[in-house]
Amino acid sequence: MTEQLLQYLWKYRLLDAQALCTLEGEPVQVIKPGEQNRDSGADFSNARLKIGETVWAGNVEIELESANWEKHGHHADASHNNTLLLVCLRHTAKTPVSVPVIELGNRVNEKYSSTYRLLMESQAFIPCHNFFARADNFIVQSWLQRLLIERMEEKVLPILTSLQQNKNNWEETFYHALAKNFGFNTNSVPFELLAKHKTSLLQLEALLLGQSGLLQTTTETDNYAEQLMAEYAFLANKYKLSPIHHSLWKFSKTRPANFPTMRIAQFAALIHTSSHLFSKILEEGAVQNLQSLFEIKASAYWDTHYRFGHQTTSTKNILGADAINNILINTVAPFLFAYGHYHSNEEYKQKALTLLEQLPKENNHIIRGYQNLNLQINNAAESQALLQLYKHWCTPKKCLQCRVGYSILKGYEAETTS
Repeated sequence: MTEQLLQYLWKYRLLDAQALCTLEGEPVQVIKPGEQNRDSGADFSNARLKIGETVWAGNVEIELESANWEKHGHHADASHNNTLLLVCLRHTAKTPVSVPVIELGNRVNEKYSSTYRLLMESQAFIPCHNFFARADNFIVQSWLQRLLIERMEEKVLPILTSLQQNKNNWEETFYHALAKNFGFNTNSVPFELLAKHKTSLLQLEALLLGQSGLLQTTTETDNYAEQLMAEYAFLANKYKLSPIHHSLWKFSKTRPANFPTMRIAQFAALIHTSSHLFSKILEEGAVQNLQSLFEIKASAYWDTHYRFGHQTTSTKNILGADAINNILINTVAPFLFAYGHYHSNEEYKQKALTLLEQLPKENNHIIRGYQNLNLQINNAAESQALLQLYKHWCTPKKCLQCRVGYSILKGYEAETTS
């Protein structure tokens, strides 16, 4: 048993509260357990308790042992002055405690303690791996809906920070985020510079591949690579450009269709063929129309190359459906949500959520892990929520703050009372 678990059991009334009495024998009725306080002071504030014949409003302190009241200095702490009750598992104080005390003793179901210990010691995919089937499906689904909103709101802040840096230019801010989705850090190529040269696909490729550092460091060249090198040398001298280090890019363990060279060439093609892209996204409604905005093909050179100097019979030169859906999930939907947040317009926030509901679920080891628990995952909205669950709740083992954990532990109460 931990103090955290004992606080949890008090908060959710998962204790045997029949005929509760203080150490002095006064009956205690818990009308309201209070609101958990994570700052200084007692563990629960605004509780309502009937002690004896009097109804009190105030705070409740939770300790494993009553001796901790004095050991932790609560008796001399002004922030604990309004404490109505000390709730402890065991009464161990050697001297009288200055507030009424309840000793829970065997009122705590041992299954709570043993299950919590197993959760904290678990080395499985998620702590509740062996208990997940116990969770109520309605609670799981409602929790995922909340986590989806939490994930979208989490993505709003960096977008708005970038927007401020870009002087509230939504198109430029979207372009920066989109470039990161393609694996390219656009800070090395000013937005205005690309806009100026968007009519020439050759110059766009030269700029992007040159600034990536991949163009200058290739060991094998051909006529097209030499053209790009010459073009980049001219542009770099004209605009005083400095490329990033080529070692930042990874080719090993990457499918050729996802090689950085191919992705950068496709990004150049997107800039070349599109204008006011974010404005079009705001206007579009159907997911098929949004997908069509990203159906692009790199220049003809990339029909037979994945990297410079290595010719092949054919390539996947177009941006595939999986890559497009990845952009819609990780860039378009967050931007729609952020735009709605910025303008206090729920329509765009709902549009972002609807888009995720219409896109297929993501396929990665985390999503596959949840599927192995027989959890049905229907779309990207649910897979995004599960990624949020895994990152912020399962990995740090915040089981007592998780609604799935609550459902699992709550099940023991039903067993006890049935």
